[in-house]
Amino acid sequence: MRDIVVALYKIGVVKVGKFVLSSGMESPFYINLRVLPSFFQLFKKIVDLVIDKFRDVIYSSDVIVGVATGGIPLASFISCLSGRGLGYVRGKEKGYGVSGMVEGVVDGKKVLIVDDVATTGSSLLNAFNVLRENNADVIGALVLVDREQGAKEKLEKAGLKFYSLWRVREIFEILAEEELIDMRSYKEIMSYLDSFRC
Repeated sequence: MRDIVVALYKIGVVKVGKFVLSSGMESPFYINLRVLPSFFQLFKKIVDLVIDKFRDVIYSSDVIVGVATGGIPLASFISCLSGRGLGYVRGKEKGYGVSGMVEGVVDGKKVLIVDDVATTGSSLLNAFNVLRENNADVIGALVLVDREQGAKEKLEKAGLKFYSLWRVREIFEILAEEELIDMRSYKEIMSYLDSFRC
């Protein structure tokens, strides 16, 4: 795990600085997992870890459903390596052909929702609601990184089990221990994360 976190930092997945998130919030760090599929060996190593750690929930599902767009490559890889079906939830309904928010067959199926990063949990909650409207039995939501900004609490309050490979705090602890980020940045990030605790 430590080597993987270091590798993620070195390829620019984990960035320290000032960033504006899609929610409009400012953050002292950014996690850009969308570049990860460009690094096949590292991506496969991470997906192997996910399948090993979350074997029970993955193999209990019929379909792995990615949240567009960041969750689609991850869902595809998990689906392929675990032999589960694949689908995805669109960000918005398409306006042509057969309309709908869900691609893939989920009606009556046990579904695991997958995304790359969870911040507030809004995208995952939206996917959960859309899938239930399409008669899916959603058994959980899985992400690589939980930014620890309310997603877990929001989803569990809605009755959805939440799984993450890493909490973002763990990533920055490793980077500080490996001296890849300075203590000032580390303390600023920890203080920022502490502000989201209930």
